[in-house]
Amino acid sequence: FMKAVKNNKDWNLIFPDTEHPKYDKEWNGDIEEWVDKGYKVIIHKTIKAKDLWDTISYATYTRNEPGVIFLDLFNKLNPLSYNEKIFATNPCGEIGMATGVCNLGSMNLTRFVKKNEDNTYSFDFEEYTRVVKIAIRFLDNINDISRTPLEEYSKSTQEKRRIGLGNMGIGSLLLMFGIRYGSEESLELIKNIYKLKAETELLSSAELGKEKGSFKLFNK
Repeated sequence: FMKAVKNNKDWNLIFPDTEHPKYDKEWNGDIEEWVDKGYKVIIHKTIKAKDLWDTISYATYTRNEPGVIFLDLFNKLNPLSYNEKIFATNPCGEIGMATGVCNLGSMNLTRFVKKNEDNTYSFDFEEYTRVVKIAIRFLDNINDISRTPLEEYSKSTQEKRRIGLGNMGIGSLLLMFGIRYGSEESLELIKNIYKLKAETELLSSAELGKEKGSFKLFNK
């Protein structure tokens, strides 16, 4: 789609043929799976991809909706892609999942600003790493004590042990440093923070697996 946007190509707005005999039983929201089965789709309209992208972008800017998720990249980066295919998010849109519950935590980035001896300020990457490790263990423990409304949620929680650790306060953090949001300097700081976060999360999860045993659907 993004290639079509950049090259000003046409884009077909398609949906399964709702009159298809398999529609009621087999349509699950996965258009790729539907097409791969050779089932019929209806092209409801053909438009310029760029026009669709501009419409989405403008609506996001003015109303914060709709959210956009690139499912191909999402599934490529999903550590459980060998067991599930994600084609939607939870109702609030902050986590993609096949099924399960939102076991989420958030860290305030402004709490990791430290004052140096020369009265300058910097981001405390060492303390950030320490807290990420604790947060991963904390959220993993939540999987063991949470009650869920549906048996399939409980099953998913125990078999996948999905957690989501987020951040808040990125705008305030940049303001504290006097860095303009969206500048090259801001992007470099954000990249360094989230690269460290991702690496620490994965290593912490591995350590938990070593200590407690791997989750049921783990495939090395």
